[in-house]
Amino acid sequence: MKFKQRKIVYLYLILYPILPGYFRIMGTRAYKFLSIFCAGAYLISTRRQFKIKSKNFGMILGLAGLWILFNLVHYSTSGIINTILDYVLVLYMLLDYFNSRERVEEGLEVLMNTASVMCFFGLFDFFTKRNLFSFIYSGNATDTTPDLQMRGIFARSEASFGHAIPFAIYLSINALIALYFFNKTGKKKYQYLFLLLSLTLITTISRAPILVYIIGLTIFMALMGMHKLLKSIGKVAIVAAVLLLVTYIALPTVFSGLSFIWNVMAGVFSENALLRAGDFQNSNPFEYRLALFSIARNLVRGKELFGTGNIIEQFVYGNNPYSSNLHYSIDNAYLYWLVRYGIVGLITNLIPLLTCIGISLPRCRKEKIYALFLAIGLILALNWVSVASLAESKIWFILFAMIWSMPREKAAREPIYKKELRHAGNPASAN
Repeated sequence: MKFKQRKIVYLYLILYPILPGYFRIMGTRAYKFLSIFCAGAYLISTRRQFKIKSKNFGMILGLAGLWILFNLVHYSTSGIINTILDYVLVLYMLLDYFNSRERVEEGLEVLMNTASVMCFFGLFDFFTKRNLFSFIYSGNATDTTPDLQMRGIFARSEASFGHAIPFAIYLSINALIALYFFNKTGKKKYQYLFLLLSLTLITTISRAPILVYIIGLTIFMALMGMHKLLKSIGKVAIVAAVLLLVTYIALPTVFSGLSFIWNVMAGVFSENALLRAGDFQNSNPFEYRLALFSIARNLVRGKELFGTGNIIEQFVYGNNPYSSNLHYSIDNAYLYWLVRYGIVGLITNLIPLLTCIGISLPRCRKEKIYALFLAIGLILALNWVSVASLAESKIWFILFAMIWSMPREKAAREPIYKKELRHAGNPASAN
């Protein structure tokens, strides 16, 4: 029976994060059917063993209660049904299964191996400018499309994620998982997977997620030991310098492409860098994101508690009518959630994220797996305030369930009696 449960959970781990939102069956996203199937099959497999731990019950009840409250306010029957499926049945399955560190690590390896396969689809996007998942598109007007976005002459890899940004976040998380296993086992295959995932991440040409990944990677390596961090940075710097020199001499076209990607990345801080790259969209990203605060405030005015409940309609950014652009989303995930779902929805989404960080922070220096989860939590948090397309980054839901359900060992306390303490301080008195 346990073997059957493992197969059900693994099927979910493999498919749920990568099934595209634009793949629908009878008008419903395919990953919803996957959730129903896996959660139902798991529930049946438990039979008489069905039970919920008190800490899991409180978390499920809290999250589901807040979402049901939101959907009641907006009279959304489908929203209540989705809450029961996503926050009750699926969350029960994950919290029940990942009840040991061994299972959590096995689950992390399943996620990492799947991401490694997805790298080849992403690299195919980048080099051929075609998306292999286009043939399964069956979405509607509200869905993202599998059409690849271009930056300069380069296609941004996205695999099955509908956009390069969620694919970049997915890759960055799994790259850290690969590094965790390499540090733990020393096996070269994890080092190669780390390099593959990091390389594919660059082909997304997603400025903010790549910078956030570098921050998360630096924090994670620092927690593993500062000497390792400095040694690794030195090696990378030397190898990168040699490769750039060789590329500049032997492959000037490739060097030009690398220069373009560098300028796009540097464009987060410098408008001149974006101009050098020829990418004029959001040429001043900081100014743009500051403007989003006032836009969000106007959109949600009078509905701050539960939000508008609707998908955000187009709005105009910029005061110059000749240079203003129409936008269909707020490019900050937390502002998007605030506008659509209000303070209640924002808090509901913050609970898993802050829980992940809160559990990991006091343990991260003693246990490497908590250093991993802390770095992942910080990556998700930083991306939350810098990019919009997080709807496809469904992996965070699984990671939260893993860290919440994993047993947290407490240091054993041995009683010290006054007599023993006195003898320890004065050996002569023990005789």
